[in-house]
Amino acid sequence: MAVKLNFTTPVTVYSPSVAGEDVLLTYPRIVELTHSGEHNGTLLAIGETLEVPFYKVFRSTDGGETWNYISEVKEQLDPELISNWQPHIYELPCDLGELPAGTLLASGCTRDKRVQEVTKMCVWKSCDIGETWEEISVVDVGGRIDHGMYEPFLICDEDGTLVCFYSDETEVDDVHGQRLIFRTSKDGINWGEKKYVLAPKERRLRPGMITVAKADNGKYIAAYEMVAMPGHPVYVKISDSLTDWGDPEDFGLLVKSTDGKILSSTPCCEWIPYGDSADGAIIVTGWRNVDGTSKTGSDLFISLDMGKTWEALDNPLPYEFPAKHRYGYSPALLTSADKKSVFYMNSVPWEGNTQDRVRGKYAFTKLTLE
Repeated sequence: MAVKLNFTTPVTVYSPSVAGEDVLLTYPRIVELTHSGEHNGTLLAIGETLEVPFYKVFRSTDGGETWNYISEVKEQLDPELISNWQPHIYELPCDLGELPAGTLLASGCTRDKRVQEVTKMCVWKSCDIGETWEEISVVDVGGRIDHGMYEPFLICDEDGTLVCFYSDETEVDDVHGQRLIFRTSKDGINWGEKKYVLAPKERRLRPGMITVAKADNGKYIAAYEMVAMPGHPVYVKISDSLTDWGDPEDFGLLVKSTDGKILSSTPCCEWIPYGDSADGAIIVTGWRNVDGTSKTGSDLFISLDMGKTWEALDNPLPYEFPAKHRYGYSPALLTSADKKSVFYMNSVPWEGNTQDRVRGKYAFTKLTLE
């Protein structure tokens, strides 16, 4: 396998020259509107900005060439809590209860300031292309930092059911350590029972930070980190169904290149058509390589056989690891609506940094494979 990765000149989505006080700009997520009429093709992004108690939302109407900061997503049902951890953004592809197709949903982990009491998986909606947001439901409620729940990811099933994947550590004292689970909803308000994607019997293992992509061949790909394994390696699991991932003790496939590189931590995965094979290409990236072999923070890992083998390629949005400002933490991948490219957004060093002032910024590029 010899895949060539091309990318457009990176652009800045948001930086301290706009933000002023922001230091930690991490955990971006992207959506391209495809069910919003005249607004189709608009890109929206949301990010984790830990200096403020809310998520920031950005918009591009020119394919990612320029971006504007447009709105904030705040905790509304319990204003004493903070909403600035692990956001996700999603456009409904079909009607969901009283929510019409094209409704934007944001999700995230809401918590008390010191994370000593509560963590919640919350959902907001926007009916005006991200200008304003209303909190509409709580998917689940957890406890303090070591008994909580984190890192939601929203996606609709084939029949239009909304699925929320997330990390759950609420049963750590009774059954497992952290697990990867999901709940489903027919209206975005009411949520079904917990079901497992991954639930290792060994309590020390902590699978987390799940993202999910769908391939044109009908397969679903889930990527996640295994925190308590040496180096926090990334695995993928392949399924024919978004709501049936098989044996919850099956760890899946290790993301390891043919030359021995292993991806580590905070993964994001996507799928894009490639060549004549129905398998296409899976792209997974994360925070770093297990053994530190990447000179660009984390390599991008490509598989042309549904996760059996991988090739590691240089990161087009480079950064140094480790870094106290968490450059590269939990990047975003999203296949474009025309499936000709993959949007890639990550946190990287700000060009205005000095020895005394170090900040990060969000950067964006488009990837293509040949």
